[in-house]
Amino acid sequence: MTTLLFAFLFTLLVSLGLGPCARRIGLGLRMLDQPDERKIHQGSVPRIGGLAIFVSFFLGLALAATASNPITSQVTLEAEKVAFLTGAILCFATGFWDDVRRLGPWEKFALQILATGIAFWGGLRIHFPLDLQLPTLLAVSLSFCATAFWFLLLVNAVNLIDGLDGLAGGVVLFTCLTMIIFLVLDEDYGYALFFALLGGAVLGFLPYNFSSGLKMFLGDGGSYFLGYIIAGLAVMGSVKTEVGATVMIPLVAMGLPVFEVIVSPLRRFVLAKHPFQPDSAHIHHRLLAQGLSQRKAVIYLYLATLLLCLAAVVMVNLSDEQAGLFLILLGAVIVLVVRGAGGVGYIDLEKARSWLQDVGYATGLARGRRRFLGLQVAVAESRSLEELWDAVCEAARELDMDFTEMRLANHMDGFCCDKGRTACFRWSRDGFDLDASAADANLFKIKLPLEVDRIHAGEIWLLKDLDYSSINHDTLTRLEHLRRSISRSLRAMSRVGE
Repeated sequence: MTTLLFAFLFTLLVSLGLGPCARRIGLGLRMLDQPDERKIHQGSVPRIGGLAIFVSFFLGLALAATASNPITSQVTLEAEKVAFLTGAILCFATGFWDDVRRLGPWEKFALQILATGIAFWGGLRIHFPLDLQLPTLLAVSLSFCATAFWFLLLVNAVNLIDGLDGLAGGVVLFTCLTMIIFLVLDEDYGYALFFALLGGAVLGFLPYNFSSGLKMFLGDGGSYFLGYIIAGLAVMGSVKTEVGATVMIPLVAMGLPVFEVIVSPLRRFVLAKHPFQPDSAHIHHRLLAQGLSQRKAVIYLYLATLLLCLAAVVMVNLSDEQAGLFLILLGAVIVLVVRGAGGVGYIDLEKARSWLQDVGYATGLARGRRRFLGLQVAVAESRSLEELWDAVCEAARELDMDFTEMRLANHMDGFCCDKGRTACFRWSRDGFDLDASAADANLFKIKLPLEVDRIHAGEIWLLKDLDYSSINHDTLTRLEHLRRSISRSLRAMSRVGE
C-alpha cells in the first residue's frame, strides 16, 4: 500500500508541477479552445492538460521500473506491455495533433484503430471462450473486432464527456480509485500500480481545469490517452483476475460517458445529422439547459459516477445470474436518470409507438393500411364519375372525415354537368353542419389538387372537426395516396372518352 500511495503522490506532484509549463506550450503552439455556441467557457483556453498527465504517467512508470520492491518488480515491460504503451503514445499523439491542426472523424477513428491494432499485435486482446471451438482465422477476427470496439468505446466515451470543467477527469479519477480498491483486494498490486500512477496524474491536472487564472482543458490528446489506458489495463488485468471483473468495473463506473457515446450517434442519426458531428445535446448540456450552474452539474454527475462505482464493486461480487439482473436494473436506472435530466427527451413511449405505427404502415403490416389500399384500388379502377365518387366517399369514411367535396375544372369537357357547369360532388357525415363549422378554429381543412397529364383537373376538399375526433399519424399520407388514385382514375376515364 505504501508503494501505491507513493506512486499516486509522485504523479500527482509531477502533474501539478508540469501544469504551468504545459500551459505555456499550449499558448505558444496556439492550441486554444475558442468559445462558440457549444462551449461553456469565455475566452481562449489552452487544451493541452493531457500533456502533463501523459508525461507524469510515463515518468512514474520509469521510476517504478527502476525501483526494487515486490510491487514495482511486477511492472515488467514484456512484449504485451510494450505494444500497449506504444499504442498509448500513438493515441495521445492523435489527439494532440487534433488539438493543434484538427483531424476529420474518420482519420481519428483510423488512427485509434491502428493504436488498438498495435496493442492487439502485442498480445493484448479480448479472448472468446475456448469451448466455442471457432476456426482460428474467425476467432482472431472476432477477437480483434471485440478488442477494437472496447478501445474505441472507452476512448471516445472519455472524449465525449469532456464538456465541463473537471467532468472527464473526475470520472476517470473515480474509476481509477475503484480499480485500485478492487485490485488491492484481489492482491493484484502490479495493475493497481498502473491505476495509481494514472489516478495521481489526473488529480494533479484537475486544479488547473477548475482554475480561473491558470485554466487549461484536457484536450483530445488527454481524453484519448485516458480512455486508451483504462481500456487496455482493464483487458490485461482480466487475464489474471476474476474473468471479466476488471472489464466490467470500468464499464459500469464510466456508465454515463459510455451511455453517451452509444446514444449520441443514434440520436444524431434519428435527427438526420452526421453521426459524428458535435452537438449540444449531451447530458451535461441538458443539465445546464435546465438551469443548473456548471459546478452543480459537475457535482450531480460526480455523485452519479460514485454510485456507479459502488454498483460496479457490488456487482462483481454477485453470482452470474444476480449480476445479470443487477446490470439490467442498473441500465434501467441510468436511462431513467438520464431521461430525467433531459438527456433523451426526444424518446418516449408515444414516439416509439408512433414509429412502430409508421413502420407497420410503410411495410403494409398494419391492417388499416391494407384496408385503405383496397379503397385506393377501387378509386383508381373506377370507370364512371358516380362509381369514382362512391369509392371516394368510402375512403373519406375510412379516414373519419366529416365533409368531402370534389370539383372538376371547366375545361374537363367529359366531366362537366349540363349547360357547361362544373361537375361538383358533396358528401358529409350525418349531423355535420358545414355553415356552422366553417369558422371553427379547431377544423381541419385541406384542398388537394387533381391532375390529368400535369394539367389541373379540379380539386377535392376534405374537412374534419377535431373536437369530434383527431386525425391519425398517417392521415396526410393516406390523403396524398387518395389524391393520386383519383387523378389516375380521371386520366383513365378521359382517355376512354377520347
